[in-house]
Amino acid sequence: MTVPVINEKSTTLNNDRPTLIATSKLINAEVRNGNDHKLGNLKKLIIDAPRGEIIYGIIAYGGIWGMGEKFAAVPWKSLTFNKKTQLFSLNLEIDDLVNVPSFDNDSWPDMSDIQWVNKVDDFYNRSVKQ
Repeated sequence: MTVPVINEKSTTLNNDRPTLIATSKLINAEVRNGNDHKLGNLKKLIIDAPRGEIIYGIIAYGGIWGMGEKFAAVPWKSLTFNKKTQLFSLNLEIDDLVNVPSFDNDSWPDMSDIQWVNKVDDFYNRSVKQ
């Protein structure tokens, strides 16, 4: 098995060569849009363990000091991480946050429910410019 080499000159995870980054660099990283407006912070990664793939990044937004925060599952392919700035970017306007399929910390959805998956995928396929 060949171990990929970390490409330190790469600025994003979206390139042809594998880039290895510790999860500690990802968790709590800010998520901003193209206008440099803060959308939230990455809090968790949802992984399909048998396939070894990250499926969703869970972003916390709104609230003050963690109180009243909402959570949104964002398809991993919709997020871009910049190694230099240590920030994620997501092509979503702040006004669109009110329409994001969201949940509270004490009422997480069943992420294996196909209706929930379709709702999230439909929102990001329609709202996020790939």
